[in-house]
Amino acid sequence: PKLEGGDAKSVFLLGVFSGAATSCCAPVLAGAVMLAVISGVFWKALIVTFAYVFGITFPLFIGAYFYDRFHIEKFAVIRGRIFQLKLFGSIHTIHSTNLLAGIVFFAVGVLLIVLALSGNAFWAPSFQGEISSILNKWSQDILGVLGNMPDTIWGIIILGIFFFLVYRVFSRKGNSQD
Repeated sequence: PKLEGGDAKSVFLLGVFSGAATSCCAPVLAGAVMLAVISGVFWKALIVTFAYVFGITFPLFIGAYFYDRFHIEKFAVIRGRIFQLKLFGSIHTIHSTNLLAGIVFFAVGVLLIVLALSGNAFWAPSFQGEISSILNKWSQDILGVLGNMPDTIWGIIILGIFFFLVYRVFSRKGNSQD
């Protein structure tokens, strides 16, 4: 079956959800832009901007690397199945991964509405608070050790990871053209 969804309504809804989802990045972006502006030196502003972009996109690079490396698209959960649902007298075709994603988004939406209406938007179970405390202690210990490392070393490590990823991309393109 044809699974096309490019009508104006779907694009508008994607924009609404994307705008809501990315609103958490705005304060970080504002802080990065502020640091870049007040640095007063072009090179410092460039480094701050690069660090911001790298920090935002690095998880995507890692995800894409592992997705490609382990061929995650071949996993049964990702491949899924196509279902036909009869709803209000009409038959709708839906992919199982889209159905699962829809259920998760719906559940999160209901949870957020319930928490917002209860006036307790920051509720967390006690075990989550304990896990948070443990992770906070570990991160403080790690930062205490790594905080003594000079910024130059960190810059070299970040650039090394970046150039490694670039090398991997171009070495794969060269191999695929043969």
